[in-house]
Amino acid sequence: MVPTPYNLTLMGNSTSLLTLTQTVNTTLMHGWFGRLALISIFIIILIIGYKVTRRMSTASIGASAIVFILAIFFRIMSLATDMDMWMALGLFIFCAAVTPFLD
Repeated sequence: MVPTPYNLTLMGNSTSLLTLTQTVNTTLMHGWFGRLALISIFIIILIIGYKVTRRMSTASIGASAIVFILAIFFRIMSLATDMDMWMALGLFIFCAAVTPFLD
């Protein structure tokens, strides 16, 4: 018997990391896993981007573009809803339209 580095059958007899994440999303977080992950990633990338570039417009447009790409990826994996994906697109459009005037 080959040992596995982690036990994927802890919750819902998940057979892969993807089904384990989907089980955590539906069972523990009631669909909020993808949304909270996207918000956290946006804030982290925004802070890091601002520290690197010292321009809020560049940091916010870059962070919102990355979050939109991740929202599409999360939607494919069923970790985020359609509304989360459209909210990420709206955030990207807002950041691209408004934040250049903030610098």
